[in-house]
Amino acid sequence: MSVDQQHHSKLKPVSSGHSERVRVSIIIVVLNCVEYVESALKSVLDQTYSDIELIVIDGGSTDGTLDVIYRHKLRIDILVSEPDKGIYYAMNKGLNLASGELIGFVNADDFLFPWVVNTLVEKFKNLNFDYTVGPVDIVDKSDGFVRVADPLRNFIEGNRYVYRMVTAHQALFVRKKLLIKLGGFNTRYKLRADFDLLCRIIKLKGDNYFRFTESVGRFRLGGVSGGFDTFHENFYLMREHGGSFPIIILVTFASYFKVAVASLLPLSLKRFIWRHVI
Repeated sequence: MSVDQQHHSKLKPVSSGHSERVRVSIIIVVLNCVEYVESALKSVLDQTYSDIELIVIDGGSTDGTLDVIYRHKLRIDILVSEPDKGIYYAMNKGLNLASGELIGFVNADDFLFPWVVNTLVEKFKNLNFDYTVGPVDIVDKSDGFVRVADPLRNFIEGNRYVYRMVTAHQALFVRKKLLIKLGGFNTRYKLRADFDLLCRIIKLKGDNYFRFTESVGRFRLGGVSGGFDTFHENFYLMREHGGSFPIIILVTFASYFKVAVASLLPLSLKRFIWRHVI
């Protein structure tokens, strides 16, 4: 699979000094996701690149998820299963355990395409970037294709202040030393700590990113984010990062309106709007 490289003018090929092998740590955080977790695990285990550290952080699942995980335990580098305070506490736990130079996160109900890490490492050796962005395929709970979610357009065009998540989390790989410097995920945010972290990454390392131009995986609709509580948290997050108050109000209102209207529509019409209108 060939993936073209695109980058801004500040991102130039350099002699990075990396050894021949670059370790990549991929962290899967899971709680009671027996229906999909095996697909997520296999999507990491089936990567064509070999030097991957797979870390699974389970929050104390009781639905059979652990039985699925244990079937693959010989290929999992680090497995922790214990109650925690939430998804971002679990992600920080995985981050602190990781030994890779680059870190990625895959949710338990999502999927990473097999060429992604190999392409990531090849580009990293040449370009020495700090983080990545890229598109993903959005699917419904039955794996029905909904649309491709591209990175936020105004970010790609050079605007470094953003009002929404720039890229889906599967496309975001970050240097571990940068994540540690930033203190990982801010657990004050229960639903949007990933957005907060990406805002802080962009403030510090703006143009030094690599962009995947083909979808890196599948993102499944129906997770914990995306509802009214998420928009409420986004409002305060954008204020904290210095956004324009009128624009924040407009973005928040539009988000509430979109979800309210969408809740009244049949699934077939929602899919049509996602594919052809939005």
